[in-house]
Amino acid sequence: MKLFITPVAVALALLGAGAPAMSGPLEGPGGRSLPVQLPVPSVEPTQAPMLPPPMFVLQGDTVRLEVALPPDAPFQERADAKQWRLVLPGQRPPAGLPDQIDPVLGGLKAKAEGNDTVLMLDWKYWCPTDVVWREGPTRITVTFRKYYKETQTEQLAPGVRHLHVRQADQNGPLDVHVLRADPRVPGVRVAPAMAGGEAMFARNTVSWIARRNGAIAGVNGAFFSPKTGEPLGLLVIDGKQISGPLFNRGALALGDRQSYVGNTQLTARLQVRSGESYDFDGVNQPRGLNRMVLYTRSFGISTLTQPGGTEMVVDERGVVTAVGKGDTTIPPKGMVLAAHGQAAEWLAKRVALGDKVKIGNPLADFWPGARHILGGGPTLLLGGEVVVDAAREHFQADIAQGIAPRTAVGITAEGEVLIMTVDGRIANISRGMSLPVLAKYMRDLGAVDAVNLDGGGSTAMAIGGQLVNHPSDGVERAVNNALLIYAPTP
Repeated sequence: MKLFITPVAVALALLGAGAPAMSGPLEGPGGRSLPVQLPVPSVEPTQAPMLPPPMFVLQGDTVRLEVALPPDAPFQERADAKQWRLVLPGQRPPAGLPDQIDPVLGGLKAKAEGNDTVLMLDWKYWCPTDVVWREGPTRITVTFRKYYKETQTEQLAPGVRHLHVRQADQNGPLDVHVLRADPRVPGVRVAPAMAGGEAMFARNTVSWIARRNGAIAGVNGAFFSPKTGEPLGLLVIDGKQISGPLFNRGALALGDRQSYVGNTQLTARLQVRSGESYDFDGVNQPRGLNRMVLYTRSFGISTLTQPGGTEMVVDERGVVTAVGKGDTTIPPKGMVLAAHGQAAEWLAKRVALGDKVKIGNPLADFWPGARHILGGGPTLLLGGEVVVDAAREHFQADIAQGIAPRTAVGITAEGEVLIMTVDGRIANISRGMSLPVLAKYMRDLGAVDAVNLDGGGSTAMAIGGQLVNHPSDGVERAVNNALLIYAPTP
């Protein structure tokens, strides 16, 4: 018995299956073509495979993440100070991710971006990672190092190097920049500079001061008044005293062949015709009661003092050319001796109009060969020993205590100058340092003598005229002076 299946029966049977139909000829008995509807099989849209849940392995100071992937699957890693990301094209986000992996790394999140999956960690700070593709089964292994120390070194010029140190421990991250300058190399020198040249109260950023002076690099320098801009503490540039010392604070002295760190009350000295001398109570500072202060044009146009004192104008020859009572005009190439009370009586008895006086500075006697002095404090190291004593140098708690951004300068046993900044008050970049920790860090870098400089929001380092650190204010602060490095570049 033969069974025949007609074209109509075939069509009816297929249509009865509920499948969508399409037009097409069907050959019947005798070779005749019959118009019928043929079904089109239903096709589900192709979906990307879902990632299996990643695995985590905690091993001491490291955390290992393993993500299973198809062979030859592409991926891309991205990271900044706030977030780590792993982009996986053509994958669907996994389910059941942990909310908390580790106190530093936080929890793992996943989201779809178009046809891609992005795995994310909102970490507390940037961590170095090692990404490895593995076989059997195919997977990516990402190892996070929570506690680390990485140093990048750059040669800026012969005798000048820049070190960028990023590190983290149980207390959080640190971001440190170090400049190493060797004055023994021809053309390399380190010197302070004012923000406005002869304008004592001017302020500008470290990067601007460095560009203006043609320096290869620089950092912020001595403390200054946030109200007036005047430097606070001893400042001498090219043998010219800009301001006087405060409270026997620490200072850096720089010479052509040798540099020094120490505490000194070094100031200018007046010698009169009789041979007697008087150590000025200040240089370019408020006159005050019973004090004698020396004013130069670095202070400004006039002394800004009140009447009631004795003020003598001295020209570039050392000759007294005028006598006044207060707010005396300062000659461009001369100076003004401004005295009050007992100091004014001493001056009036010994110096008259037309007399010749001598203004000396015992700089050479205290630090032989020194051309520049940059006041700071507290002193951090002397002879390799930590000597921080903020109370003795009359520093208040905002500088003496706590963890903060810092700037410091030191001298190695070979005479190399070390200049360091550490960022602070930025939780995901750098926590900052206390003064004792700063002192030990400078010693670890090789300094035997070191002194703290202005810090906090003033801390800044510029290389090639560009800021390289992260100021705690979010922007580079305008400062009164800077410590600069000069060197011939190729």
